[in-house]
Amino acid sequence: MKLINRFIIMMCSLFILYYSIGAEANVTANGRDLQIRLDSYIEEFMNEQRIPGASIMLLKGEDVIYQKNWGVTGEDEQPITSSTPFTIGSISKSFTGLAMVKLEQEGLVDLEAPVQKYLPWFTLQDQQAATTMTIKHLLSHTSGFTTYTGLLLSDQELVTSVTYKSMTEKLSEAKLTAMPGEKHQYSNANYIILGAIIEEVSKQTYSDYMHQRIFEPLGMDNAAAELTTAIRNGYRTGYQSLFGYPVKSTVEYDNSGSSYGYITASSEDLAKFLKLISNTSTNRLLNDDYLNKYLTPLVQVRENRYYGYGLRTTLPDKKGGELSLWHSGSTPDSHGELFYFPEEGLGGVILTNKNHILEESALPALKKGIIQLVNNEQPEDIPGLSRNTQLFLTLFVLICIILLLYIILARRRAKIRYTALRVIIGTVMLLASILTVPLVRYYTDSPFHSVILFAPDVAILMLMSALLVLLNGLVLLWPRKKISK
Repeated sequence: MKLINRFIIMMCSLFILYYSIGAEANVTANGRDLQIRLDSYIEEFMNEQRIPGASIMLLKGEDVIYQKNWGVTGEDEQPITSSTPFTIGSISKSFTGLAMVKLEQEGLVDLEAPVQKYLPWFTLQDQQAATTMTIKHLLSHTSGFTTYTGLLLSDQELVTSVTYKSMTEKLSEAKLTAMPGEKHQYSNANYIILGAIIEEVSKQTYSDYMHQRIFEPLGMDNAAAELTTAIRNGYRTGYQSLFGYPVKSTVEYDNSGSSYGYITASSEDLAKFLKLISNTSTNRLLNDDYLNKYLTPLVQVRENRYYGYGLRTTLPDKKGGELSLWHSGSTPDSHGELFYFPEEGLGGVILTNKNHILEESALPALKKGIIQLVNNEQPEDIPGLSRNTQLFLTLFVLICIILLLYIILARRRAKIRYTALRVIIGTVMLLASILTVPLVRYYTDSPFHSVILFAPDVAILMLMSALLVLLNGLVLLWPRKKISK
């Protein structure tokens, strides 16, 4: 009887062991299959979009489920690793917002308080608005500053040490388009002022505070908020895009822009930040109450989209979807995507080192495709690299050159008479050339220096077009000398 019992126990143990091994092997096989599908999809995307380098990391809970790096940096073309820092663009706002919540937890600021409580010298064209503007208005982009106002102070390429007080003082004559609290308008100006508040209340530079109180406690060893430390940690510039082709960037890092867009960090660093958001980090930077506050949205932006303390929140809509926390970011030579789905515990970091304003719309598709693959869904088709704007402008430049040559030759042969129509056309051409830059600024809602940095090929072609139209107008209006007999 004992032998029978032992035999039964042995068979049950073998049965359980067999299925345990089988289940583990199946999980491992599924993991390998996901790795292969992600590798194939991302490589195809990068080839289609001509992206020289990228670093991607996915987490489920506190576990890394995918990690891969491709290509090289700009400058000296170092191989990209998970510890290679990229400029993370507006994802920097998530860290500035985190710093503000931490300062409130420490009792150093009140986020409901007016800005002037901490910056008594702060003023605007509308002094009444300056007195009512609160820190929370800045965090949620409801201060009344426009996107254009923020861009005027952005991407200044200031490599020397700059205080945020000096940058904020440049807003003293800024005009608001809404009273504080009335309207959401995304503006870097808000986070420049927040940088000044952090420096004022901490009695440290923004970069020192972020290093000592945010990056170091989270174990973000490669992160930096100023150029010297960033280079020491391995940061290299990326690539701008000319007609879709990557060209090593000559754009300088902006030491006045870390609070809104120039923090540098690696995928490893941002994965540690994601663990803070998911509350799986061992580094308790915020207690539960303040972590919940940090993750709570402040203002509705669209039907199912909200903005909070430097983080965006998307709620499920009628078509479905899941609750997600995220932020994207761009500089002239990099792009980043950071996202977290609380319900399934999935988070991810996507860093690429090439950018162009006309190519940015394709980059969220990479994030979407990766999420679809993780959820065992078929990813959507990879978007092609569109160069329609550049091709149209190139064609226009060629037409202007041909027209200029024709007018010059016709004048020499006395085929064009100095008529009223010729004067009208010439005058219109002169006006069109003069108005080119102002019209670009108006329709893009951006200063022209932003167009030059984020779309250099388009800016060059527009300036060439304006110059050629100007020359055509001058040639038409210039009176032909009469030949004396």
